Amino acid sequence: MRLRRLLQACALALLLALGLALVVLAQGGEWLRRIAVERLQAELLPELALGREVEWAVWPQPALVLRELSLRDERGEALLKIDQIALTLHWDDLRARRLRLQTLRLAGVRAVLQRDLDGRWNAADWLRPRAGPAAEVSAAGLPELRELVLEDLRIELVDAPHGLAAQLTVPHLQLGPLAADAGGELNARATVALQAPRQGTLQAELQTAYVVDVPAGRLSLHDWRSTLEGELSEGEGAGWRLRDGRLAVERLALGTTGELRLAGGALALALDGPALQATLNAALGELEGGAGGWRAAGELDLVSHGFPAARIHSDLRLAAQQLEGSVRGQLQGADLSGRWRWSAEAAPPLEVALSLAYFDADAWQAAAPPSGGGDLPDWAAWPVSGQLDIGTLVLQGARVHGVRLRLDGAPPAR
Repeated sequence: MRLRRLLQACALALLLALGLALVVLAQGGEWLRRIAVERLQAELLPELALGREVEWAVWPQPALVLRELSLRDERGEALLKIDQIALTLHWDDLRARRLRLQTLRLAGVRAVLQRDLDGRWNAADWLRPRAGPAAEVSAAGLPELRELVLEDLRIELVDAPHGLAAQLTVPHLQLGPLAADAGGELNARATVALQAPRQGTLQAELQTAYVVDVPAGRLSLHDWRSTLEGELSEGEGAGWRLRDGRLAVERLALGTTGELRLAGGALALALDGPALQATLNAALGELEGGAGGWRAAGELDLVSHGFPAARIHSDLRLAAQQLEGSVRGQLQGADLSGRWRWSAEAAPPLEVALSLAYFDADAWQAAAPPSGGGDLPDWAAWPVSGQLDIGTLVLQGARVHGVRLRLDGAPPAR
């Protein structure tokens, strides 16, 4: 009799457990959706919504998937949309009680970032303000992440004070691991489409290795490699094209207090214009600085064919809050030399002292493309001060020797 009651009790417990499991399987996703919305909405001011129930799994690995997440302002306009957020863990990490995430994957991300005429970004109002001082978060206390994958991201950017409108598209980004005192790799492709005040595109691919040093508060990038391609419209039937762009950095270190140190930077690219083809090669041996000041040393080579034809080499030095260098080369076949200095505190900011052996203004205008550009520069309107010495000037058939032009341009309008 007792055995029968015991068997009945066990059967009843089994049925209850089975019923509870079925309820969890049937309603767990909706229950998790309500919990996720409640917890996230407590941190956000815009209205949060999850369009579908949360998907979850425990085998073969624990996983959680959120779909159709959106943030909307008080007018109902979308600020942020994410098609999918997928998170996976590893049973070995759970058994070892390690705070580690296996993979975080975000797909179909759409965001709208706007800055109004008062200079305030809309994203500044997304997080709900907290009463009292913000709690400090230690990087060592954050969960480790073995891999972050971002697919199909698109950000609309509107900066009203500067009349700027652009779109950033990232088809793919992958990095990892992310952890205190760990190193990893970053690979990404991105496109920037400029919509105002001009139209253009810039496509880039990059890869780099990185090391996170939490005790020292430093992020180091090694062997940064990027390729660049782009176009910029200047008007009907005219424009510029950037091709064969290469950017390489041997080492770049960033500190939490704003200090930066770069070693072995190199940039090479080709530019094609309406009547000009040019190549640019720049090298930066070192760049370092922070709140106490900046210093740098490097050099630049520019070669252009067409109009105007030029071959120019310049070194550059950054110290005492100003950038300066010497220049030598040729312009339209004549020797060019001199020096230049740029300072943000000066008005105008650029000062030059150049010497040109020969300048034929008549030939300059005759060689100009039909679309224009052959007029002599309006030096008075340039934000440049200094002087230009010309050994021989040809103007309207007359030859003049020992010409000196004073450059006293007004500072640029702000």
